[in-house]
Amino acid sequence: MKIKLNHIISIIILLATIQYFMVSVSSPIVFGDEGYYASTAKWLSENNIIPKYLPLQQNIVYKTKFTIKPLFIMTETFFFYFGELAVKLMFPIFSVLSAYLIYLLLSSYKEKQAGLLAAISLLTIPSFITYGVMGYTDTALIMFTLLSIIFIKKSFETNKKIHILLAGIFMASALLTKISAMFLGVFIILYTIKDFDKQKLKKMILILLIFALVMSPWIIRNIILFSDTCYQFFALNPEACEAEFFAEIPKLEGLQFEGSMDKVGTNLDLISFGLLNYSLFAHGLLITILLLFGIGIMLKGNEKIKNLVTLLSISIFPIILLSTWRTEDTARYMLPLVIPISIIVGLALQRTYEYFKKYNKYIAIGIVIILVIVMVSQAQEKINTMSQVKQFSPGFIEGCDWIKENTPEDAILFATYMHQTKYQCYRRVDIARDKEEILLSNNDTSYEHLKLNGINYLIILEGLITTQKLSENYPVEFVNYVEGSNKFTLVYDNRPTRGTDGVRIYEIQ
Repeated sequence: MKIKLNHIISIIILLATIQYFMVSVSSPIVFGDEGYYASTAKWLSENNIIPKYLPLQQNIVYKTKFTIKPLFIMTETFFFYFGELAVKLMFPIFSVLSAYLIYLLLSSYKEKQAGLLAAISLLTIPSFITYGVMGYTDTALIMFTLLSIIFIKKSFETNKKIHILLAGIFMASALLTKISAMFLGVFIILYTIKDFDKQKLKKMILILLIFALVMSPWIIRNIILFSDTCYQFFALNPEACEAEFFAEIPKLEGLQFEGSMDKVGTNLDLISFGLLNYSLFAHGLLITILLLFGIGIMLKGNEKIKNLVTLLSISIFPIILLSTWRTEDTARYMLPLVIPISIIVGLALQRTYEYFKKYNKYIAIGIVIILVIVMVSQAQEKINTMSQVKQFSPGFIEGCDWIKENTPEDAILFATYMHQTKYQCYRRVDIARDKEEILLSNNDTSYEHLKLNGINYLIILEGLITTQKLSENYPVEFVNYVEGSNKFTLVYDNRPTRGTDGVRIYEIQ
């Protein structure tokens, strides 16, 4: 059997997806919002109810209302029925399916080979790799976006009712996953206006009606419980959706954090970081070069693909207004742009192959394979980085194991890394309004506010102690106060074996 370019690219895609799974399975569920979703999903799997309040994000003076987009959490809840390993295996599934869907999308335009190249391009984009190996909502959004696009396209090209039904369902699924999916509403309107006719308008209205019908149970639930839709930009009275307080919390003047993190690297705002640096960070050098090359090719190429990519890019781009304050968040919120980028890069690689094939088939294959190998090697660097980033202090995880074995299930903890602590320690963790009073007072006011919130245990990660006043760290003055006060009893300390990776746990008297 002759080995074709399609076979080689398919093998590379398989190897790339294996790399995704290896990172996800070999690392703890602890990075950032992973703990936020996982702690809630685990609780739901154990209790089989959707609560009014987030079960592990509350203390005795307030409760956070459960109004977050539910679909990702519900999916994760299902996987928790089969254990934590199943959840870790779930994380990359959305990426793998997204790669397959982008292939199907381009195949529908008679561009199967470009579809394979677009799939490998998608899997090698650094920002896509970042969220493809983590328990975040973002790659699930990409999957539902691609499903929405595919069935919107099919709906307008055929008269099959099933396509209209699925288009509406997947649009709703996207918005029930992440609020930034609002761009799909703009996309379907633009897609309808392009080559407008009454039949397309009728189909669009039907899709939007199905979309609204699928969304309605969650919206109705929120209205019943909270007297509002509680759906971010669609909330009529946002205050009705905020945390519910049962006691007054006194605030002191003059206490203020300097920020949540050092303003360096990707923590800078987008303008300070620079647009070129952003593109290299989010998309990689070769993808950026191929993207610029591919835009020129696309302008002269398949008119239908050009229209799709243009309308989709126009629909997505306004999301940037929500995320310019921090470059890392820009890459996350703008992740849907990987869809048009991958399509353009896939077409660029395909046209490169076709151009050189006119002279020699094997030279053409060789050039494309070399480009793909460079993309994969750059992606491997990102994979290796994520493998390190997703690791966490083993001393912290050991401390959480001690918490689970030695504290009551209704214990309330204080830790600056709230979401990580919620899942790994599996206890209630949160401070709503008086974190400054606790961390910056450096006297018995700290103790009084901890008691006011009903906090039973204080966790201090040694590596987070700093001389700065950052909300995710422990100011050294606060640590010194705790060490010297008889109101705190040291009940666990693994610093002798873990050093700066260690934690100390204090019981609050």
